[in-house]
Amino acid sequence: MKLDKDKQPYQPNFNDPRVRNRSIRAIGFVCGVMSPTKSQSWSSRYIDRYLGKSNNPLSRYLRENLLIVTDEFYRYHSSANKCKEYRLNQRGLKSLRDLMKINNSITYPSVLQVVQSDHSQELATGNFQYEDKSNRLWHPLQRYRRQYKSQILADHGYIHQYDISTCAPTLIHQYSRMIPQIIDYRGQWLQGPMDLHLFALTRYLKNKNKIRKEIAKAIELPQEAVKEIINALFAGAIISNNNHSDIYQIVNADQARIVWLKQDPYIQELVSDIKICWEYIRPVMSVRTKTTKTGQVRRLPITCKQKWSLYFELERSVINSVRDYLEMNSMRYFLEHDGWSSDREIDTEELIKYVNTNTGFDLRFEYEIKQYSNIP
Repeated sequence: MKLDKDKQPYQPNFNDPRVRNRSIRAIGFVCGVMSPTKSQSWSSRYIDRYLGKSNNPLSRYLRENLLIVTDEFYRYHSSANKCKEYRLNQRGLKSLRDLMKINNSITYPSVLQVVQSDHSQELATGNFQYEDKSNRLWHPLQRYRRQYKSQILADHGYIHQYDISTCAPTLIHQYSRMIPQIIDYRGQWLQGPMDLHLFALTRYLKNKNKIRKEIAKAIELPQEAVKEIINALFAGAIISNNNHSDIYQIVNADQARIVWLKQDPYIQELVSDIKICWEYIRPVMSVRTKTTKTGQVRRLPITCKQKWSLYFELERSVINSVRDYLEMNSMRYFLEHDGWSSDREIDTEELIKYVNTNTGFDLRFEYEIKQYSNIP
């Protein structure tokens, strides 16, 4: 019986240079930006750009082998957009590499190829074009996985890499101490700086690595995940089994981890300290109210969105100050949300004083020097 050719599964001709180059570019993109374990939302514009539109046979083949759709839900609205979510298909990637007779050594060169084709001029000059949105400066290179991004930057001369130490906890804690004091005409205290010693929070600021390591060991997650959990707590996240909550997603929906976090004495004390900070900050934030059925006007709690928004505002004031300093010193640099990479080493003590003068924040910067790779 003769098979209908149209029914046969599509198989790319990897001996065709156009097919091969397009496939390597697709591999470079997904390996560069997608995690095999953590889902991320991506617009169809980005996916189409690197893998092609789904009505093309090769594009469909690459999507099937390189991507796993973890959330099919798409929503478009003028005030809230949600794209589909994806993660890297490791099994499909290996199968594709085997068919193309390439090994893992192709990964970084293919990632670099994509970045070079998209951002070569920016990387050469340091004149990166950021999108200013929600009090943050966004650039596509920020979405690349850390191991590739830092190496790409280093290979283009940005070998000095800096992060603001414990950025979110530090800014929120210090900002609560900056609230101006206001007493009304009756002598009643309305607002003022937080002047309490918060033991759990202070311990975290001084010993973050030790604390993250202890918690990571207890709940069997990477320290980076613990960092995400604690930052989420500072922005008002709740430890619960609600599958829409940030922390529930970070712990991979593991109820035992949720129970441990809820019951751990240190986490409980830290949550209490964070609540105190926000109680002092609340009077200077926008007021949201709700009118009850009886006509009473009730003040609503601060939302996570409001807390994140304030944090981004504080973070942005620091990054703006850092950017001014880098410009004054004629450096090439690439900005992250809470860090940056530059082509020359910085006098961090001088920068600390400069940022403090301009923003009032007393910060510390973590520094790492990267080596160039042997990729030509």
